[in-house]
Amino acid sequence: MSAFVVVDTHRFVKNLVRSGFTERQAEVLAEEWVALLTGRPAAGADTGTETATPPAATEGDIEQSLVEIKGGIDEFSVEMAGRIEAFKADLLKWWIGALIVQAVVIVTLVRLLL
Repeated sequence: MSAFVVVDTHRFVKNLVRSGFTERQAEVLAEEWVALLTGRPAAGADTGTETATPPAATEGDIEQSLVEIKGGIDEFSVEMAGRIEAFKADLLKWWIGALIVQAVVIVTLVRLLL
């Protein structure tokens, strides 16, 4: 599946010129935006410069990353379990408190009616 990017560079350049750019500045900026959006070098771009390629990951690097990710997930799981337990305790306290308040209200109403 490929994605297509359509840019109206004429409108882009006209708007930039209207806002104070020179025509050449606007054209260069439009070319660079199209290059960024499409992933292709802009016309006249210096393609002779080489970019540093990252070193290929070794199996050990990948294994180390997986260990670190698993450790992070384990820490997160423990933290979330603690938070859930604290939430359950707070919820139980509020529930028991509400039951006590209801009981007091019922007893008071029964006494008033008798």
